[in-house]
Amino acid sequence: MNFSHLEYAMTVAECRSINKAAQRLLVSQPYLSGVLKNLEEELGCQLFKRSHNGILLTEKGIKFMDSARTILCEYEKLKQLSWDEAEQPMVISSYFVSNIMRLFLEFKKQSAKQFPDRLTEMGNQEVLESVAAGRTRLGFILCAVEKKEKYLRLARDFHCSCEELMTSIPLYVMVSREHPLYKKTSVSIKELFDYPYVHFNDVSAISYLKLVGLADHPNRLEVDNRGQFFDAIREGQYISLSVRGKTPDGRGFCFVPISDKNLYLNLYFVTQTDYRPNKREREFIRFLRNFAALDGQKP
Repeated sequence: MNFSHLEYAMTVAECRSINKAAQRLLVSQPYLSGVLKNLEEELGCQLFKRSHNGILLTEKGIKFMDSARTILCEYEKLKQLSWDEAEQPMVISSYFVSNIMRLFLEFKKQSAKQFPDRLTEMGNQEVLESVAAGRTRLGFILCAVEKKEKYLRLARDFHCSCEELMTSIPLYVMVSREHPLYKKTSVSIKELFDYPYVHFNDVSAISYLKLVGLADHPNRLEVDNRGQFFDAIREGQYISLSVRGKTPDGRGFCFVPISDKNLYLNLYFVTQTDYRPNKREREFIRFLRNFAALDGQKP
């Protein structure tokens, strides 16, 4: 057993799927299955079980993950000892939102010195799990205003601090310039049922469909990364609800206002409760707050 094996097991627990975990870890599915089998044999107990909800933890698996989280968190602290606080690379997890990546790249471009930073996109709960385990030190989650208390409670359950970064971010209908809705000045939620709809397959995105009345949409496509998301919309048929912003091919998309509902999201940054962000992380958070103020959001 080594640190990588602990991380592999935790990723499977987060994804609830060996296939999805293998894709995120950039390893083959057979190799990952073999690692889990060897880990269970070494420990002498079953960590995972299959169910209709995917790969779930057994009772002993839950206890194993609690210990693994602590070990990986302390290991991350040890790795940071070799870096001066002012020169530590940033290790970030974020919900699938293009604005965070865009601003992250802008922040790096303005830095006088470059660093081997890392940003990984995932679902909201996975962000919390990643920060709690110490695999990422700074996380960003995006949730409906109505779900604010739920995520604050969830953050506390993970022993994380969750602070507002931007509030009341409006949602739009995102379409390609080839789509029939492109020239409309506004669109109702009911009209969205007439077109194929694409969304991320994390728990929070699926829950949000119920909140806005789209859970019964007859033609939905679930994807697990922004590349697939943009490709589906760029194809010309699919639509989705999205925060307005620049995209990798911003000229190919447009954002149509919603006529019958006011839909807003809040953006939060997450750290472990006892973690003090280092200098560069504080500078990045300040950079995001300044952007929010300039962009008309509520910082």
